[in-house]
Amino acid sequence: MINRASQDLYIIAGSFTLLSGIQMPKKKPKILHLAFAGVAGSPRGTLLLAQGEKPIADPYLLFFGGSKLIDEYKAWVNREGIRYAFVPKTSRFDFRFLYLIPKIMLDEKPDVLFIHGTIKFVFALPYMMLKPKTKVIVVEHGPGLHLDRPFTSAMAKLANKMADGLVFVSQDVCDYWKRKYGRFPRSHAVIANGVDIGEFEGLKKQKFRTKIITMVAVMSSQKDHITLVRAMKELKKKVGNVRLVLVGDGPKRQEIEEEVVKLGIKDSVKFLINAPRKEVLQAFKDTDAYVLSTNGEGLSRSILEAMAAKVPVVATDVSGNSGFIKDKENGLLVPLGDERQMAVAIERLLKDKNLAKRLTKKAFDGIQAKHSIGNTIKQYLKFIKKVAS
Repeated sequence: MINRASQDLYIIAGSFTLLSGIQMPKKKPKILHLAFAGVAGSPRGTLLLAQGEKPIADPYLLFFGGSKLIDEYKAWVNREGIRYAFVPKTSRFDFRFLYLIPKIMLDEKPDVLFIHGTIKFVFALPYMMLKPKTKVIVVEHGPGLHLDRPFTSAMAKLANKMADGLVFVSQDVCDYWKRKYGRFPRSHAVIANGVDIGEFEGLKKQKFRTKIITMVAVMSSQKDHITLVRAMKELKKKVGNVRLVLVGDGPKRQEIEEEVVKLGIKDSVKFLINAPRKEVLQAFKDTDAYVLSTNGEGLSRSILEAMAAKVPVVATDVSGNSGFIKDKENGLLVPLGDERQMAVAIERLLKDKNLAKRLTKKAFDGIQAKHSIGNTIKQYLKFIKKVAS
């Protein structure tokens, strides 16, 4: 069953003529997306983009990473009838992907190659040498600071010279790229992430005696779960009956679990690991305050989804958040690594209902105006047309 937002995607996509004025095969042009296979916000954005392309193109999803393709992604592509492949990476010494990814690209022969994440541009290089007429677009989802890593920076420099187009998910990331490299590829654009607001239609907030704080994020070094966990201990002293729900998984999970035990708040923290999408959506809806404690972002999809679920947001004042959240207008910003200020901000949202209501309304209005998935797809289709021209 297709929800209202999904219907909007098809209407928008159908209103465009992809690559109009360009001599292309009579059949639908093939667009291959190389995307991360793990738990993160960017794969969901890629899935929504491929779904929106269907009326005018033949999308193909090439997932890479991890030992198993996430059930949600597999169910999604099967439901939408989108062809896909999964290339695993089971260990540090598993290098089969170096052969398999270029081979799949050569077998598929796409007209447009979407590389989601600058570091993956390395996989496009052999294909571009053999098929130089293919249009290559790189989408930078990550925080600008990750471009400081040597290999990622090297791929960024090559993308500047060789890619046909570059998309940034936020102005913050675009500005960081400009400061670091001083140039862009032939075409570039800032296309903010979008969310399917329709996913939250029909969901009702469940009533609990405890106040619920939630964070949905991969448990990696990019995020800062530890500060939130420590803020939780402070919060319990002031609010009392409060519970933290951490949705996600990742390499830092054990460290976070150990910190929870060390602080003596194990009974007040719930880990929701590899939960079905319906359960994650309900977790957003049941939240009294959503928190994203992080070291840096591109444009957090989880923040957008919290706002779409009409939940007030607290976020770390870092690149990717500060360019999107206006403090005390559509959310609250707190200094990086400051658990006391984070606890104070969460407490304000829990106790000041008028503030929470005002922030929530402003945030939701912004999502409707600028961050619906239909608007995002429309911008991507225009960019594809521009690059092909």
